[in-house]
Amino acid sequence: TVTNLQQEILDCRLIKDDEEIEKVSNAYKLAVKIMAQVPEWLQTPMTESELAAEMTRAATIEGAEGTLFPTLVSCGEKMLAFHSPPLPRPLKKNELIRVAFGPIVDGYGSDIIRSFCIGTPPAEVLPLKDAFFEAQEAVVDMLRPGVTSADLLKKVESIYTARGCLKNWGYNIGHGLALTIHEPPRMAGADRTEIKENMILAVEPSLGCPPYGAFAHCDGVKITADGAEWLSTGLRDLVTV
Repeated sequence: TVTNLQQEILDCRLIKDDEEIEKVSNAYKLAVKIMAQVPEWLQTPMTESELAAEMTRAATIEGAEGTLFPTLVSCGEKMLAFHSPPLPRPLKKNELIRVAFGPIVDGYGSDIIRSFCIGTPPAEVLPLKDAFFEAQEAVVDMLRPGVTSADLLKKVESIYTARGCLKNWGYNIGHGLALTIHEPPRMAGADRTEIKENMILAVEPSLGCPPYGAFAHCDGVKITADGAEWLSTGLRDLVTV
């Protein structure tokens, strides 16, 4: 049982003030700006490591103080290890490419993931892509004060069951963030956290697709009095180049 004092301490970690929200929002704006350049960079043959280095360099030039986590780039089956670091492996045609990026601005960070493909993506991935976006948008539509993580997990479970891809999901929707990458709440498993105004959440109900990799996008949202406001925009699809 959570005591009143414990709940007050937890709320201090969960709920952000206006200044914190503005800083996280600015970090997301930079993340979106840099991520938008990825399709152009992918026109040139490069490795996972080279793309990660290019993104980090560009963010630093724009004023980023660092990143909440090392910039992650994976292609193909390697992305089934969700936090696998970039390696000096060529980015191949007709394979999924996942890019995870989280620049820090004024001490506060972001978390954005986008999926790309040079050429033609595997046909097996396309139904999962559609299922993912239905689930992510349903979560964001539901987010408002009073909803619980359990409510959101149940909704995603129903969508993935109807879509026939429940086995591809790890019962994870996302997490809080601001000063670190995985702040409470951790919206997964048996979590029943009540959503409250001025939380900042990263929403990513990702789907694995072995042996082709995984389909993952991640977007930040701010909880308002009557809903949720997207903090990251652009590239809202599997981007082919």
